[in-house]
Amino acid sequence: VAFSPKDRYLFASGGSEGKVNLYSCSNSLSHQLIISYHLTNSNIARNINGLRFTSDGRRILCATTSRRLTVLDVERGEQINCYDNCAFNGRDGKVPLAADPYCPHFAVCSCVNGKGLTLFDLRMPLPLDFVFDITTPDGRFLHCFEVGHTSNSITATPELYGSSTDDGFSSLMMIGGESMTGYGPDFGIKEKQSEFDKTQIFKLKYTSNGSLLYAACEGGKVKRYRRYPDHHEFIGDVLSHKGDVYDLDISPFDEFLVTASKDKTVGVMCLGPPNHGWTGYCQLT
Repeated sequence: VAFSPKDRYLFASGGSEGKVNLYSCSNSLSHQLIISYHLTNSNIARNINGLRFTSDGRRILCATTSRRLTVLDVERGEQINCYDNCAFNGRDGKVPLAADPYCPHFAVCSCVNGKGLTLFDLRMPLPLDFVFDITTPDGRFLHCFEVGHTSNSITATPELYGSSTDDGFSSLMMIGGESMTGYGPDFGIKEKQSEFDKTQIFKLKYTSNGSLLYAACEGGKVKRYRRYPDHHEFIGDVLSHKGDVYDLDISPFDEFLVTASKDKTVGVMCLGPPNHGWTGYCQLT
């Protein structure tokens, strides 16, 4: 599931049979299915296990278990382009797929064997790693750190790096897997959560101001954490599914949380009024 970066109420979900659903959650009581997109050939497309909007909100990127990346036009519902044999099939759940937050033409996903990255320029007919060599000559990576557990998701605090230091908050990355670990390049491993008892975390997501962290977990639970300068405190479970929750996203103004579960359902939760702008609610005195 993914929210559109340009429409605060629009989100999409992808699932079985190569179908992408577009929803509108214009208020906390009603959530409307607007349209369903079918990829060109559902037999080839199979299950959609990765979905993202481009930064301009005009296109949807879909990664499928057939190792294909498909680009859809949001307004017309048409397939613009597809790249074959370039994405990890991820049969056990979702696969990493990301769009450039500033340029709408660039995207990246796990490569076919799941051990590298494939870079895309959506204006070109082939992935960039089929055209340009983007590896370093000596094959080295810039940095590596150990968290001591399996890792399924990583997210960074949303503020500019180091901008909240005066308030006591350090910018960091949270890594989720069998446990949850905080890491920063300046201080290394800062925090380890121990209450999970080997329960897998599949997705982590901060609210826009970084005060709350949501975790999609094995067993169908979505957990909420409060961020403090030196640790994250567990508040409670906010949503549950019958199957594992593989993905979640939060609307641009922190109004809604959406989830995708192994039980083939999509969950929608109203988190509260938007952090700015018109709320749609009035109080008369």
